[in-house]
Amino acid sequence: LMNRCVELTGDESFGLQAAEQLQPQVLHALGLAWLASDTVYDGLRRLVRFGKLVSTSLDLALREEGDLVHIDLGRKVDLDHFSFANRDYGVGMVVRMSQLTLGEFLAPVGVAIERPRPSDPARWEYMLSSRVDFDAPSTAITWSRPDITEPLVTGDPALARVNDEQTQA
Repeated sequence: LMNRCVELTGDESFGLQAAEQLQPQVLHALGLAWLASDTVYDGLRRLVRFGKLVSTSLDLALREEGDLVHIDLGRKVDLDHFSFANRDYGVGMVVRMSQLTLGEFLAPVGVAIERPRPSDPARWEYMLSSRVDFDAPSTAITWSRPDITEPLVTGDPALARVNDEQTQA
């Protein structure tokens, strides 16, 4: 479907455009738990924990290096009907949810995408508010730990736990 959308629109950034329309309730209990997380970092941990509910083509992992936190989307480009627009959507969704959770501007330190370099790479950098490396060996979003560990005004551990339980059901 995503390949067809890119074909019909002629817009190779269609996946990113679609992610900008994402509302947390589309992710059901996971989206609500993410919004109720204590920090953006906690929301990212929830995404990794329940990632297979979002997409079976993702193999999410969280890696830490000093003051950097990476969320790796895994490498599954060998799947039948793989679409780089789907990978763009995944990156855009994580960035959008993180920005919605914080309630103010939050930009990744960097983004690496295993997709071929698009004809207009500046569009990706503008939409993701970050430097983007294309043709990467895997897809990952890198955050500065201090940026994602600030307590959230909307944090509600009890509500997050209830939604975690609903996500597991």
